[in-house]
Amino acid sequence: MDSVHMNALNIPEILDRIFSHCERHYKHNNQKFLPKSRLQPLLLVCKKWHDVAERRLYATDSLGTDRIVRNRNGHRMEIKGKEVCRRFCETVQNNARIASLVRGLRLYSSQLEYEESEIHVRLISLCKNVDDLYLNGCNLRCLDRLKAVLAEADLVSLKLYRKA
Repeated sequence: MDSVHMNALNIPEILDRIFSHCERHYKHNNQKFLPKSRLQPLLLVCKKWHDVAERRLYATDSLGTDRIVRNRNGHRMEIKGKEVCRRFCETVQNNARIASLVRGLRLYSSQLEYEESEIHVRLISLCKNVDDLYLNGCNLRCLDRLKAVLAEADLVSLKLYRKA
């Protein structure tokens, strides 16, 4: 194929469509708040794949559901949703470029713990480009800070749910 035809191909767009099939999609009534771990191996293939996979990986982040994974030795272990949120918060706090990629946050509080809700509020404040927010549960002691952070956000969609 000559260079004229190669330039006509939009490789990132094609990769984006392919990578969309790697993501898990859950039915609405069985919602899970899990990171997009299936995209992580695609980051390591090459530079073109990395850029597209990274953008997809961080575009909409769903955090908060506990999950079972296998460690390096193949043993099953549980990772708490709060721990995943804490680690993700550290990542965006230390890397403004990754924080800028986040467009949507889906956050779930399993126990309505103060610490977990505080992490969620901090995530919302760090990810300045978020325009779609789904928050399921918030500790009452964090509501004033949440209100202040939401007042600064430029949201297109906001869904708040009170955990029963």
